[in-house]
Amino acid sequence: MYTHIKEIIYQNRIKIETEIYKKVLVRFNIHLSRNELFLIKVLIDKLNIPHENTIACGDGFNDLSMIKYAAVGVAMENAVDAVKENADYITASNNDDGIAKVVEKFITD
Repeated sequence: MYTHIKEIIYQNRIKIETEIYKKVLVRFNIHLSRNELFLIKVLIDKLNIPHENTIACGDGFNDLSMIKYAAVGVAMENAVDAVKENADYITASNNDDGIAKVVEKFITD
């Protein structure tokens, strides 16, 4: 699956750095001219992932559209107020393993 994701991203000319968490969640540090919402839409379409299975985490204004679109929008504790106000859930900050806590809460049993 990881190779397939990389191919989709390459085809869409998206440059990323990735980390895999517990072989379930792929975290993207995105460097692109398009926004994060575009990436999520491309990935769920190409990987046939139902929208209701999407989770997006963010902390800045650039993450807002992604947070609103995902089935579960998560704001980091250190997020700007606009992101927190539009999130379904607020997790710990990036420095306090916020992403890992989201994985534990929503993905793992």
